[in-house]
Amino acid sequence: MLLKAINSITLSILVLLSVTAEAQSLRDPTRPSASFYQQQSEASSVGGSALVLQSTVVSGKNASAVINNKMYLVGERVQGVIIAKIQSDSVTFADGRKLHMYQAITEIKGQ
Repeated sequence: MLLKAINSITLSILVLLSVTAEAQSLRDPTRPSASFYQQQSEASSVGGSALVLQSTVVSGKNASAVINNKMYLVGERVQGVIIAKIQSDSVTFADGRKLHMYQAITEIKGQ
């Protein structure tokens, strides 16, 4: 009787381990590919000053932007330049420059 219980527990552990190993090998379909991260790295390493706008959220008077994996609000500084305006697909800086969504990645892809 004790041997049956031990065999049952051992079998359960083996099944659990095999399911866990299989689940770890699955890839998240919403996660960007490795080449996406490589392009991001290359874009931000060009001269050490390339900016990449990855996301914006605009809700009424509130707006935020993710630039080079950091979140910013209007009025905050990015590499010493103040963000003047955040729109749904771009960020305008006080010095007149405008950064569009995934601009650096598009420029790399187009080459």
